[in-house]
Amino acid sequence: MYYGSYVLYFFLILLILYLLRFMYLRYRINAQIRQAENRNSRRHNSTLAPYFIRLRTMAADRAEQNAVIEAARNELPPKYDDIVDSASYKNLGYSEEPPPDYSYCVQNEKKEEETNQTRY
Repeated sequence: MYYGSYVLYFFLILLILYLLRFMYLRYRINAQIRQAENRNSRRHNSTLAPYFIRLRTMAADRAEQNAVIEAARNELPPKYDDIVDSASYKNLGYSEEPPPDYSYCVQNEKKEEETNQTRY
């Protein structure tokens, strides 16, 4: 045998020892878990009660928050009656006069642009 095969066997032995170590640790941890379950089987049910109460309140808060978001999502835009004046309500944003003609607005914008250009 040459030198490389010894190195290979050394690494294989280390790998097997490493795997055996993990198997032993798994066995010891499972044994400790079983002992803890046997010791605390009576106390175990009573200690989880506050946890489930907190879970229930968190779920209720989440459901309430989702309901608020859904209500905002389903909210309708204002109706025409809300925008236009009625006898019982005076809408200050609404005016009786019609809007100016388009040609009038465009002419005023052109005049303003010409005056701005002549100033510079």
